[in-house]
Amino acid sequence: INPHGQIFFDVKNEKGEVEHWQGEITSPNKLARAGWTKETLKPGEQCEISGRAGKNSAHSLWISKIVKSGGETLKLNETID
Repeated sequence: INPHGQIFFDVKNEKGEVEHWQGEITSPNKLARAGWTKETLKPGEQCEISGRAGKNSAHSLWISKIVKSGGETLKLNETID
């Protein structure tokens, strides 16, 4: 929902334990203009997510990059030519 989208995901830490994380991305409108649809990320799909960790929560970050398991980097905003 607006103003920002959220992605909830699980990460295995160094001990092999599962940690529950949440990441914030730009608005749904900007994602749609970048080509996202309801099928862009599917529940359970593996991907690499990177970004800046939140100051108040150890398991929260602002997402700056998402790379799908096949190597596709998802655009997080529209490109203006």
